Amino acid sequence: MRSIQKIVKLFNNDKTYAVTFPLGGKESFLYHLKNITIPEYFLKSKNNLRKSKPEKYFLGAKQSIIKDINKNSWNYASFCALVIHSNYKNKIF
Repeated sequence: MRSIQKIVKLFNNDKTYAVTFPLGGKESFLYHLKNITIPEYFLKSKNNLRKSKPEKYFLGAKQSIIKDINKNSWNYASFCALVIHSNYKNKIF
């Protein structure tokens, strides 16, 4: 978070604000763990859902992402998005 604070300070003026959003979450983490990490890295399996049934894998991944978005929680967030809004007429966030 210190890096984000340094970036935000670069844009420190009256017509700028910044918002951070969590990316990833518990559902995405657990889905990836179950379908990629454990089979590929621990069990050394060459056959996993992502390779054998990519449509099913991506549908499950999408459902996990939607659950995480609806929670909008920093718990288990893998990354964050920093949005800086400068020289605005109206705030959008």
